[in-house]
Amino acid sequence: MILNGPRLPATVPYGPAKGTPNPHEMRREIRVGAQEFELQVHVGTILLELETRDIIPLNQGSMR
Repeated sequence: MILNGPRLPATVPYGPAKGTPNPHEMRREIRVGAQEFELQVHVGTILLELETRDIIPLNQGSMR
């Protein structure tokens, strides 16, 4: 899985506030399967590659 978007640094990287905490509401932990990850980007695009279709429930009406 790839989450793409602008970086959310934990501290301000430049300017007069350099080094101070950089609070942002989009920096949070998410659960993927049994693992938790801390988001380090403001998610704009999600790319998910699956090995098989077996885990995706199919709606028979959508297959036309």
